[in-house]
Amino acid sequence: MPGYINLVKEYRIYMRIAKRKTRQLSFQDLPKSLSDHQAVSQSKTLPFDFLVSFDVKDEEWALALLTRLEKDQKLRGIIHFRDFIPGEAIVDNIVHFIEKSYKTVVILTPNFIKSKWCRYELKQAQCVTMTTDRNTIVPILLQKCEIPKEIRDLTYFKCQHGQLSAMDFDKLKTLLTQPH
Repeated sequence: MPGYINLVKEYRIYMRIAKRKTRQLSFQDLPKSLSDHQAVSQSKTLPFDFLVSFDVKDEEWALALLTRLEKDQKLRGIIHFRDFIPGEAIVDNIVHFIEKSYKTVVILTPNFIKSKWCRYELKQAQCVTMTTDRNTIVPILLQKCEIPKEIRDLTYFKCQHGQLSAMDFDKLKTLLTQPH
């Protein structure tokens, strides 16, 4: 019974602190309407131009794409093994960096389709698309696979022999460049 009493005390303390924090929130800082919120979110430049979502088995191709876009095109990209914050939950890193990126480049392969983490990244990118009212997902079909139902209605880049054509690369570069 003493453990239960301590638990109840801790809960009451937690609730008091939560109520204080809630009282400190100011509703004047909130947007007056959804359209105000969207206008604010669309007008500011995000810290990153794109995040690359891919399965680890396709890492070499994804890294080559990232390198080319960053070095040749001066775009700012995110790739999990380099940029995710150590000590943070993987889920928190995914959400944080997708929200801070203008676009999410999805590298579609059979490996991607099988990966739970890749599917989670795709779902998070969809959430950002719905909340910002702008399409954030850029699919690239690297290897023939079943297109996830969530993005079947999107036009995607199709690689020939593992390569994007020069014309498609130029289109990709334009899509990933944020309006300023």
